[in-house]
Amino acid sequence: MQESTTTTPSGWYPDPSGQPQWRVWTGSQWSTMTRPYGTSRPSTPALLVSLNQIRSLARARYFAPFGYFAGLNLLVSIIGNWPSGPHPLTHPWLLPLLGASAFFLIMAWAISAQAVRSFQESWTFWALLPVGNQFVLTALLRKRLLGPFARTSSGDLVGIAMWMIVATSTPLAGIITALIAFGQVQLINAYLNTATLG
Repeated sequence: MQESTTTTPSGWYPDPSGQPQWRVWTGSQWSTMTRPYGTSRPSTPALLVSLNQIRSLARARYFAPFGYFAGLNLLVSIIGNWPSGPHPLTHPWLLPLLGASAFFLIMAWAISAQAVRSFQESWTFWALLPVGNQFVLTALLRKRLLGPFARTSSGDLVGIAMWMIVATSTPLAGIITALIAFGQVQLINAYLNTATLG
């Protein structure tokens, strides 16, 4: 499909391929999002909400789950090897590792918060809740994909509880959070595929 070089604003337009349908122009290229011709053109505000959700989820797809995964596991590793512990970290490594952990956690929190906000259309307590906002996001995605009776993220919550129990005593903790992060990435991918391919 050919991209336009004009400065046409984002919105629904007749499909340039000649198909009897509306197609989304993102402002820079034609999207794969289409709707059949009906009585009227789909509303642009709904389109902009959809595009904001898709952009937020595209950012959140990897950065949020794995940011939390890396930040939490690095923090637990630092605490387990604190300078006063049995296997202390040397002081030159302590501050850079704490900084890296804080960076990953803050990045994941901000990206998850923005993604939850794009679904709830306003800032809420749940969007701003550190770590919890990622679970709220997956619950919202499950509800959109599977309907109002979709199961909650109870498996993820059980996994986090297990992680808290074994976090400082075994390398199994990293595997638990990696599985949770992988599941969240798969859920976001499923929603993005549904939203962008119709």
